[in-house]
Amino acid sequence: MKKAFSFFFHCFAAANICLLPHLASAGEKIPLTLKLTWKSSYEDNILKYSRRDLDRFENHTELYPSEITTADDWINTFGLRAYTDLNLGRKVKLRPYYSFRISRYSVNQIVNSQSHYLLARFSYRYRVYFYLQYYYLPGYYLRVYKDRDLDEYHSCDFDLHRPTARLRYRLPPYEIEGGFGREYIYYNGYFTEYDSEANFYNLEGSYTTPFNLDISLGYEYKESDNIGFVADEQMASSSPIE
Repeated sequence: MKKAFSFFFHCFAAANICLLPHLASAGEKIPLTLKLTWKSSYEDNILKYSRRDLDRFENHTELYPSEITTADDWINTFGLRAYTDLNLGRKVKLRPYYSFRISRYSVNQIVNSQSHYLLARFSYRYRVYFYLQYYYLPGYYLRVYKDRDLDEYHSCDFDLHRPTARLRYRLPPYEIEGGFGREYIYYNGYFTEYDSEANFYNLEGSYTTPFNLDISLGYEYKESDNIGFVADEQMASSSPIE
């Protein structure tokens, strides 16, 4: 399943890139906007320890050794955004968009992370907008946890995949938007019992007052399935009892 999502992600990225020269006529240049960002910040609790766990870490009384050297760290986050606008007709426009972010920790490199975000936005007469989005967060580190099967402590990290489709209609001063998405969270080999898949839905309406004040009301619903736990239970029930 993880390989399938990796393949889908790279195909989606390649499709956005290959689409640009295909839509341009011979000799026509497509403007591409690139933005680079950098943020440097200090975090005093990088793993979001509770007060109890933070005290144990600082006093070296943890039940198991942490893989970080310090509870605090200095973080440098670098980002890249790239997008362009294409005309698919007199009234239809397309904006392919890609965003990449990478965070580097000065002392605790094990917490380093990165994320990818892909978007294809279609618009019709600046009233109807259709969005196809894909967010990918690979190998996000949590902390050390105990593997209940092996009775050992290991690093815990997960991959997050979140494809989403949204439809928005604008009729100023009103707007309404609805969306549907899937969310897949897959842990490393020691903690697959926590793997989950989810559907989420959202509906939102907004109104812009004559005083340029936005009023909005929304509803979001999410249903999640702990597929790792179900698979783990099935394997346990099928094992022979000695």
